[in-house]
Amino acid sequence: MTTDPHPARILIRAHKDPFTVAGASRVLYRNLLGGNAGNLVFSQAVFRLLGVTGSTIDHSMLRDTDRAGIDDAYDHVVIPLANAFRASFLDQLNGLTELIEQLRVPVTVLGVGSQAKLSGRYVDAGDVDSATRRFARAVLRHGPSIGVRGEHTRDYLRGLGFADDEVEVIGCPSMFSHGPDLPVLRQPRSLTPDSPIALTISPYVARMGPISRDV
Repeated sequence: MTTDPHPARILIRAHKDPFTVAGASRVLYRNLLGGNAGNLVFSQAVFRLLGVTGSTIDHSMLRDTDRAGIDDAYDHVVIPLANAFRASFLDQLNGLTELIEQLRVPVTVLGVGSQAKLSGRYVDAGDVDSATRRFARAVLRHGPSIGVRGEHTRDYLRGLGFADDEVEVIGCPSMFSHGPDLPVLRQPRSLTPDSPIALTISPYVARMGPISRDV
C-alpha cells in the first residue's frame, strides 16, 4: 500500500474539534458550543465525515484576519453553518464573505439555512438579501454549489438570482454523522409516563420555560 505524499489539508469552521476534552466552565468561558449544542453537533459531524485516511483536519472560527496563511497551509476550507442568513448574524456573515473573497483555495459550505418569521418575511430583509447574495457569490467562485438545509433556503437563494444547479438541499450535516443511511441508533419499545426523556432548549428563549415545565 502506498501513502499519498500530499494528504488533503482541510480547515473546518468550528468552535472546537471532537478530540478536545473540556469541562463545563471552560466550555462556557470560551464559548466552545458557539451559543448552543446544535453548533457543536453539526460541526463535529463534519469532522467525522471528512476525517478519512489521507486527510488532515484543523479548525478555526475563520475570522477575516486568518486569511494570510490559509492558502499556504490548507488545500480546502469547509464551512458548516446553520441559520446564517438572518439579521442578527450579518456581522459574522459579512466577515466570512470578506475572508472567502480573498482566498484562493476551494471553499465548501455545508447546511446553511435562512431564518424568516412564520409569515415568511425577514427582519431587515434588504440587508439580509444583500449580505446573502454577496456571500453566495463569493462561495460559488470557489466551488460549484452551496449545500443548504432545506427547500425554504433553496427557494430563497433562487429568489436572489442563483441557479438550480448552484444550490443543493443536503439538510444538516449531523444527519450523516453515522453514514448515509440515517440509522435509528436506539428504538424504544414503548413510551410510558415513567420513560426518561431528554429535552434540550435554548435558555435565551424565555417562552420555552413554561412549555418545558408542562412537558
